[in-house]
Amino acid sequence: MTRSPVSSPVLSPLFSLFGVLCLVLAFAAPAWAQADDPAEVEAGQAIYESNCAGCHAMDGTGSAAGRPLTDVAGEAERAVHIQSVTEGKGVMPAFGEKLAEEEISAAVSYVRIGFASTPAETPAPEADDTELARTGVETPVLLFVGVLLLSIGVAFNRSSRRV
Repeated sequence: MTRSPVSSPVLSPLFSLFGVLCLVLAFAAPAWAQADDPAEVEAGQAIYESNCAGCHAMDGTGSAAGRPLTDVAGEAERAVHIQSVTEGKGVMPAFGEKLAEEEISAAVSYVRIGFASTPAETPAPEADDTELARTGVETPVLLFVGVLLLSIGVAFNRSSRRV
C-alpha cells in the first residue's frame, strides 16, 4: 500500500514546527523591532562605558582597537546595530551572551541618540500599529496561522499512524 504524500512523516513535524514558530513570533517583542528610547540613554551610557568604550572611546570617536561610532550612529536601521552588538561584526566580539537583550537595547539607544550628528530616525509606532511594528505582522494573523499549521501537523501525524 502506497503512502499518500499528504500523510508523509516529514510533513507532520514541518507543519508543527512552523506552527510553533508562528505562535512564538506572535508573542515576541524583540528589542530590534522597537524604537530608540531616550529613557534608555542613561542606562545605555553606563553599559557602553563598561563594555564598549575600551575600544570605541568614551565619546565614540574610536581608537586603534575599534572604529568610530559617530559616523555610523545615525545610519542603518536599529536592527542592524542590535545584530552587530549581539553577534559581533568584523573584529568586534559578540556581546549576546555577555549582555541581556535589554542592556544591548539600552547601549544601542545611547549610541544612536548620543553620538549621531543627526540622530537616527526610528519613529515610535502609533498606538494602532504597535503589533505591526513589533512583529511585522499583526498578532491575530500569526496566532491563526500558528494554530492552523500546528493543527495540520497533528492531523498529518495521526493520519500517518493509521496507514
